[in-house]
Order: sequence, then structure tokens, then C-alpha cells
Amino acid sequence: MMLICAIFVLTTTLIPVLSLAETEEEQRLRQEIAASAVNRVDFSKVGSEVDVIRFGTVYESESRAHDIQGRFGEMQATKMTLGRDQFVEWTFTAPQAGDYVLTIAADIARLPNRRGKISVQIQDEWRDYGQIAESGQYHCMVTLPKGETRFRLSNIGGHLFYTSGARLSTVRGDPWSNVEPGEHPRLQFDREEIVEIQQSIASDPDHPVRYYYDGLLAAAENQAEKPSRLNGPRASAQALHEVAIAYALTGKSEYADRGVDYLKRLSQRDFGRNPSSVLGNGEYLDCMAWGYDVLYDRLTEAQRQTVRERLDLEAHWMWVQMRTLSKDTVHGWWSSDHANNWQAVTAGGLGMAALALLGESNNAGMWLTEAIAQIKMLLNHGFDSDGAYFESPMYHKYTMNYMTPFATAPLRTGEPV
Repeated sequence: MMLICAIFVLTTTLIPVLSLAETEEEQRLRQEIAASAVNRVDFSKVGSEVDVIRFGTVYESESRAHDIQGRFGEMQATKMTLGRDQFVEWTFTAPQAGDYVLTIAADIARLPNRRGKISVQIQDEWRDYGQIAESGQYHCMVTLPKGETRFRLSNIGGHLFYTSGARLSTVRGDPWSNVEPGEHPRLQFDREEIVEIQQSIASDPDHPVRYYYDGLLAAAENQAEKPSRLNGPRASAQALHEVAIAYALTGKSEYADRGVDYLKRLSQRDFGRNPSSVLGNGEYLDCMAWGYDVLYDRLTEAQRQTVRERLDLEAHWMWVQMRTLSKDTVHGWWSSDHANNWQAVTAGGLGMAALALLGESNNAGMWLTEAIAQIKMLLNHGFDSDGAYFESPMYHKYTMNYMTPFATAPLRTGEPV
């Protein structure tokens, strides 16, 4: 009994000390990483792609000019495993001297001693560009000479470090330079089409649109009296769609005022940015793009700028996620898979945001290109010859709700599909 008591006292005495030591170690490492990551930048700085390499597939193509060497860990189909003190080196070619964004895709556990170090060789001298201690995409600014530059990613921790690739990009420019606002609305209807719809409803009480129109006005009238709480992207999208389209078809200011209020509130809401759960982000983009387009004439220039900035930020985050290098992890399955309903929501939302901001954001074109590529892949692989969607009737409806508006919008705006 005395031995058991002694063990109990010793254990209860040591556990807090050990726990405290681990916490101090984690804090020290975090401070060290923060101090070393002076060149780290946010995803919003990522511009167009200059060069890319995927470590796991580098030997599949003899055409790759990269010279990769080092003390390798285990090579897998889509990623590389670096053991302690192992590293990988490769070269990127800069078309001209200047600043670039280097992106490293890492998949590591949250352990205090699991870290990767980025180094760049400039004129025979290796320079450190920060440390990686979390999974995801690590972005840092590098100043490079014209031509080839050698890069190195080293495992400086005591545990395995996984990486799937690296990308060199231009630095994204000011998204609001040379802004030339286009005509709005334009995504699902323009001013002439609104008049045609109004005339059809007024002249024919049995018109197929009449049933939808009556239900829409009832919902909008209810929201004019009792505004939505905007609980989540999906509920917010439905609420904003109802009042915005009701305003477009009736011209009633109470519907427009409610829609403008929703846009203001949603511009300040943060629904999170989790690469593993991006449906809400796609729904948010679709919702904000619709609202901005339909309510454009009721927004002040300051309000338009606020919505544009938020749309620009969220759309660019989605674009970066679609082009992630860590597609072998759970984070990127939805963008690398040939067909799934997530593609419809994310690409549909990104595409609608791109079309809403054409001429108003310098990056709308590259968002549109990626969104079209994703939707084409979904159309080619997700439907059979009769038009049936492979996941289920429920997901067929959900997919069409987001794919169809975007797939038809470029035809109206004159953009090539």
C-alpha cells in the first residue's frame, strides 16, 4: 500500500512538470518559427503560376527539366516522405529578376518537433526562408535572379515530414487598378430580359413562371417584415436570392433595402476557410455574386467596393484551394476528383464571382478559367449519356442548382466556355 501511495504521489508530482516542460517547448518552437518566417505571406499574394513540381510524380515524365537530388525518404505516388535530416532539392526558372511567391504543400501532424525548413541558393549562398510547422500550403516571398535557382526543403525535426510539391508564382497585383465596372445585372438576366419576364407574367396568368413568381413575392414580403438571421451560407443565399430577384421583378424599394442590408451583413460575416469543408465557401461566393449583380444599382460606390473586396478575397482563396498541391490529402480530394457535387458548388460559386467582377478585378479571368475547367470535368465524368447524375437524384438536384447558373451565365456575358 505504501508503494502504491508513493507511486501515486510521484506520478501526480511529475505529470504537471512534464506537461509544463512540453508547453514551454511548444512555445519556444512557435516563437522560433515566427521569428524565422519573416518572408511568409498570405494566400492573397499568390498570382499566376510560373513553375510547379510534384515530388511524387517527378519521375513519371522525362520531359521535366527539374534536377531533383538529395537524400530521399520514401517516394510515393503523390508525395514524398522526408525522415530526420533528409532534404529534397529542385530548380525553378524565373523569367525575369524580381519578387515571386514560393508555395510548399506540407502534410504534417501538430507535433512540437515536426518542422521543415525552406532554403534558396542565391549566388552559391544558401538563404533560409522560414520554417513550416503546420499542414497546408506555406507561402513565402522570395527575390530571385533571372534564370534557374535551386531550392531546398529540409526536415529539421525529429519526426517524418510529408510534402507533395512546390509552386512558383508571380506576386498578385493590386486587384483594383484600372477598374472598369461593367453593366449589371448580367449573370442570370439583364435589364431587357427583366422587362420580358415582367410582361409575360402580366399578360398571362397561367404562365409557367407565375407559380414561382407568386411564391417568391410571398417569401420576399415576409422578409421585408421579418429579416432573416442569415444563419449559414445556404440560408443566407436563399434569403438574398429571394429579395434580390423580387426587387428586380417588381422594383419595390423595400425588397432592395432588405437585400442591401443582407449584403452589408454578409460582407462582415466570416464563415471560415477550412480546405476540408468548402461547400459553405462556394455557397457564399454564389450568394454574394448574385446579390452584388442584381442590387448593383442600389448600392453606393463605397458599398460596392466593400462587397467587391470581400468577393475578391474569398474567390481568390477558393482559387488557391482548387489549385492546391496537396491533392493526395483529405484537403484536396474535391478538386482532384473527376466528378463530385462539391465541384459544382465550389466551381459554380467561383465562376459566378468571376463573372460578377469581370472588368472590376484583375484576377477574375484566371478564376473563370479554373471554374470552367472544373465544370467541364464534372460534365464529362459526372453524367451518363441520358443526362443522369451518378451520385444520386438528391445530389443531381444539388449539383444542378450551382452548376447550371454558372454554365449558362458565360453565354449571356459573351465569355467563351
